[in-house]
Amino acid sequence: MKTRMRVLAGAFALGALTLLSPGRSPACTSGCTRNLPEVGPIVMKSYDWDNRDGIVVLNQTHIHKTAVGVSNPKKWVSKYFSVTFNQWGMQMPMGGMNEKGLVVEIMKVGDFKESGTSAELAKRDFPTKKEGREALNQLQWVQYILDMAGDLDEAKTLAEEKVYAVPHFSVVGVKAFDIDPVHYLVCDVNAECRIFEYKRKKLLVTKKRSWDGLPTKTFAKGAFPFGTDHVSSSHDLVETPMVPVLANNYIYTDGMCLEKYLEVPDGTKCKTVHDCHEACKEMKKADSTRRFVFAAKKLNAVPAGLHTPAEAAHYGFEELTPEVCNGDTQWQIIYLPKSMDVYWKSIEDCKPKHKSRGHVNLHAAMDGAASCRTGKEIVVYDLDGSIDGEAYHKIKYPTLKYPTLTKINSQALYENFRHGRNKTPNLTKIKGDPSGAEADVHRSTALSVVQMTSFHCKKSD
Repeated sequence: MKTRMRVLAGAFALGALTLLSPGRSPACTSGCTRNLPEVGPIVMKSYDWDNRDGIVVLNQTHIHKTAVGVSNPKKWVSKYFSVTFNQWGMQMPMGGMNEKGLVVEIMKVGDFKESGTSAELAKRDFPTKKEGREALNQLQWVQYILDMAGDLDEAKTLAEEKVYAVPHFSVVGVKAFDIDPVHYLVCDVNAECRIFEYKRKKLLVTKKRSWDGLPTKTFAKGAFPFGTDHVSSSHDLVETPMVPVLANNYIYTDGMCLEKYLEVPDGTKCKTVHDCHEACKEMKKADSTRRFVFAAKKLNAVPAGLHTPAEAAHYGFEELTPEVCNGDTQWQIIYLPKSMDVYWKSIEDCKPKHKSRGHVNLHAAMDGAASCRTGKEIVVYDLDGSIDGEAYHKIKYPTLKYPTLTKINSQALYENFRHGRNKTPNLTKIKGDPSGAEADVHRSTALSVVQMTSFHCKKSD
């Protein structure tokens, strides 16, 4: 294993430093509706990035896991079954939902009011070490919370007392690449959400946010929940919109601009990036706030008369996700925590890439296969069709047990490394590898081996 780890360190040290930081700056938008009478809350995610390749994984319980890519790694045994959307391999998801209806979604954070590169902001905001806590990389933080938290309070306790997130990936003590700094929206089956955000070495955790039962600040045309919010690890009290929505600016910044937007007569001025700029005079780069504002408007206006999960998913894809779509949108997800349904679509130029859509019901998926102790194989879906050729279908291999699953994981990683190399031409300049293809294979295989050997089934308590 040590030899494999050294191979991986060498593979990354030669130019993969920016693989998770594409040349453009796409990002994401997430949000939650109110608790609808029949279908419960709808949690939507619009994933904006440079490529859509990936896998959808059904993660079993009783898996013993060790965090990868960090010193002082956290170790745990998964308590809850979950479905996750993964671009960077097993146990490193971009978001998902567990059997308790807890949804965790990740958004890149980078504020127009802040100067500096993503790496500089990450160095400023994320702790390098926390006494009494163990480390996770930012993506594995998502998996840990899904594995171990049954509700928002448990998620808060785990994040504040047990772990801290690290915005880079290291191998045998050598930093292999940076991961763009992120923040998280975590929502539950009751349509309540918390935002988790690192700022100046502190983890800030908001109060529970929902559309119901909050103080309102009324404008000439319409009202949004506003209130005095305090964040853990800080005594600051700030007036923010208490909406369960998150895009890419820091919490307070998008809140400030939502307030300015609502002051505009009829609340209709901010239809374009230019108009958002006019509504928020300080803004230099307004796309995140435009998405934040429009998502808040749509999520607040969802009708109560949705009767089935299929109706809720249709409404989500037709009415909610188009509001935040842009040229970088790669896939969109609708989570329904009450019914345990998850739907997703691959997107190209703001239109569905395929006629059908992906769908998983966690209740059905767990039947006889929730725990690794059943001996049932891990179920993996092809997110877009790039792995197995059929979008949204279960990957059809003779077996999905190790090492075949390692091969699938490696193939998913390869697609991302290849895409990253195409988007970042300087990555082709690797000694002894002018074409770059061999290095992509080497990196993806080595990283997959590290990921796949970081977890195993705990056969008994």
